[in-house]
Amino acid sequence: MRAAGVEPNVISYSSLITACAKGGEPEEALEVFKSMQAAGVEPNVISYSSLITACAKGGRTEEALEVFESMQAAGVEPNVISYSSLITACAKGGRTEEGWARQEALDMFKSMQTALVIPDVISYNAMITTCANGGKTEEALDVFKSMQAAGVEPNVISYNSLITACANGGRTEN
Repeated sequence: MRAAGVEPNVISYSSLITACAKGGEPEEALEVFKSMQAAGVEPNVISYSSLITACAKGGRTEEALEVFESMQAAGVEPNVISYSSLITACAKGGRTEEGWARQEALDMFKSMQTALVIPDVISYNAMITTCANGGKTEEALDVFKSMQAAGVEPNVISYNSLITACANGGRTEN
């Protein structure tokens, strides 16, 4: 790009971070983000959200939380994708059995609603999955019910996560 005399901008950097996230390359996404900042290009909500997604896909929950915090410190308002990606990172976190990631996800979900960011099916699914991974069947069912009460239509992932929650929590009835 530079060889052609074109300087990368926030869109090109964000696209590259997104590509790294989709390719399961969180380390590369982090490097691109650092290069972006070093070049003086200000990250936007898409840049941060893509980086959080890359961390989530790479199982790097703590790094995803750090990116989210730096996003807020930079004055960039998180959107539904930012929050959903962070909740997903918590769902994939390796410490769910200790309750840490589940509590972080719950805190983010509440923070999301406090910030008047309306959860979508992905947000709810991430919460159900987080509860399922922690064996918290009742919590997963509560999230599922709140999803329905909010008028968000469950999809196949919603039901699969709920089944997992029931299996992990030892519950077999609806």
